[in-house]
Amino acid sequence: MQAVAALSLTGKRWLIREPDEGKTRELSEALGIDPVIAGILFLRGIRTREQGEIFLKGSLRQLNNPSDIPGIIPAADRIIEALRNHEKICIYGDYDVDGVTAAALMFLLLARFGADVSYFVPNRMKHGYGLHAEAVREIRNAGADLLITVDNGISANDEVALARSLGMEVIITDHHEPTIKLPETKFIINPKVSGRPAVEDSSSASTGSSSHPWSLSGTAGSDFTNLAGVGLAFALMVALRARLRQGPLAREIVLPNLSDYLDLVAIGTIGDVAPLTGENRILVRHGLEKIARSKNKGIRALMRVSGLNGSMVTPGQVGFVLAPRINAAGRIGDAGTAMKLLTSSDEKEAEAAALILNQENIKRQEIEKEIWDSALPRIEGEGRSDKVIVLHDEDWHAGVIGIVASRIVERFYRPTILITMKNGRGTGSGRSIPGFSLYKALDACREDLSGFGGHSLAAGLTMDWERIQGFRERINRYAEDHLKEEDLIPTIKVDAICDPDHISDGLLQGLSRLKPFGMGNPEPIFVSRNVRINDLRLVGEEHLRFRIPSRQGTMTVIGFRMKDLLDSMSSEPPVDLLYHLRYNDYNGTRSIQAVLVDVMPSRNS
Repeated sequence: MQAVAALSLTGKRWLIREPDEGKTRELSEALGIDPVIAGILFLRGIRTREQGEIFLKGSLRQLNNPSDIPGIIPAADRIIEALRNHEKICIYGDYDVDGVTAAALMFLLLARFGADVSYFVPNRMKHGYGLHAEAVREIRNAGADLLITVDNGISANDEVALARSLGMEVIITDHHEPTIKLPETKFIINPKVSGRPAVEDSSSASTGSSSHPWSLSGTAGSDFTNLAGVGLAFALMVALRARLRQGPLAREIVLPNLSDYLDLVAIGTIGDVAPLTGENRILVRHGLEKIARSKNKGIRALMRVSGLNGSMVTPGQVGFVLAPRINAAGRIGDAGTAMKLLTSSDEKEAEAAALILNQENIKRQEIEKEIWDSALPRIEGEGRSDKVIVLHDEDWHAGVIGIVASRIVERFYRPTILITMKNGRGTGSGRSIPGFSLYKALDACREDLSGFGGHSLAAGLTMDWERIQGFRERINRYAEDHLKEEDLIPTIKVDAICDPDHISDGLLQGLSRLKPFGMGNPEPIFVSRNVRINDLRLVGEEHLRFRIPSRQGTMTVIGFRMKDLLDSMSSEPPVDLLYHLRYNDYNGTRSIQAVLVDVMPSRNS
């Protein structure tokens, strides 16, 4: 591993990783793949032929048995009891894309299993995140006997106690970080909760023979902690289906093919920016194939209004086209519209919901721009010297500040928390950088907060408005002890050193086998050193284009939104380039093109 001491023209540090040559050769020969691809796999933790075949092929049969998740079998059996006794079940979702897809998936499948099931999705502005006491009472008054949370509930101690006091049992499915004190219920499904051994049961989901893939024990890696909320909900449905197959209700229920619902799993997992490794990689890979030919009327309608009509949908299209439209409902409107979209059996109703979400997304973009334009000058004036940027404004929209916080982190590479006023109190959303756990930072500042929750890279909080300044000072004192100045310099991890003369169609075909790319499995970045650039020019208003010598004679390099580098690159001698490799299809002609990531003056010039 080689860290380049100098900074690039964009102010970033490069970390050039080189795999073990002998082990990479062995992996290349075992899998029959290009040594460059084998090196990339090695750097991503793939060391054996078995691991490589799972990564490259990843069939549904290689998913792990969900009964290995602590608490999942008792929860599945409790749902079966509810089915047998004709109890009313209510699913309590969340207003983001993960929570909505999880609630929709569970609602649709429980209905297929014959349940008397309804759902409740909280309103961000009225209820806030997670279980809400007023909503719990409303659900009980509607007759619910069993309450199932998806993508929330692990910190809802008081609300779970309330639900039980009102006569409801509660099943919690939540992938968020657990608090020290867990809610008082027998049914908690959260892979991050330790000390709750999986139920030993000789009739577990792996017994018996079946052609269905989830009846077998998988080998994708038994760590379920990276599952999104929708992935965890899906795991519960897999376990439930397996238990139903073994019981007397199997004669009364036509069990659905769960793979038909992987489109929802893929959308929620990508939208929640969960790592595309292990279980998630297999689920998303097969889910993306389902989206393009989805049986879900809402997904089809959303694709039409979004202009997606291709035979294959990419993670980028899910993350930047479909997911934001589903999120928009919960951010600035009513997430019930998104639930209606994904659960509707009526084409016209689904189309109407999709059009509403499309308009809500346009409105969200306008609000986002207003907050961004307001925050940017204040960062220069107030927060640029702080290691953690904390800004507040009473007029910012609570549903959009998280998106703007992400953009600020991308621009300034500092943990960022934006706080606005809601119901007379401060409500905030934060995003962080690798190496600085926002959740732990908030925990260290808990005396300033009324509540908080989330992950290491994203979290939410509530607090009294007058405590904001003290909180800003406290979290920056914490950052002084946990963030070094070098941590605030973004680092680009390079996957392979590449001579442009070695770039070929075979290499790109090998790269395609590494898809889907996303969090945890980023698109590979190559470095070429001491390269002379030719025909450098501005394309449109923001993009650079130039050519470099290659096997084909020359290869085009495109630098999207990199116009600021034009002058410095024009005057530089040979440079080192970081880039992705992709095909460019134009006017019926396909050619290999490099997509520029970063530039540095060559040390060999």
